[in-house]
Amino acid sequence: MKRADALSQRPDHDLGRSNNDKKTLLKEERFRSVTMNKGEFWKEIEEAEEFVKEEIRVAVDEKREGWKREGKVFIWKKRIYVPDSATLHEEIL
Repeated sequence: MKRADALSQRPDHDLGRSNNDKKTLLKEERFRSVTMNKGEFWKEIEEAEEFVKEEIRVAVDEKREGWKREGKVFIWKKRIYVPDSATLHEEIL
């Protein structure tokens, strides 16, 4: 399917730039609280370091805004980055 060029798009149609603001993909009850203390969950994330995507490593190395590393755990804006490991994802959900 081809995309319409700017001249053939109707000017009264929304461009959809902010149509996902204030939307959550998963409902709040699907989440559980995980504290930042270095317990069993923290160790499991450290052990899954091989699953960390390269772009995450680059973001930390380039000191991009919000990214840092504590040991083997990557953190973005005070949130733990969970590597792309099916086992960890199952445990969280």
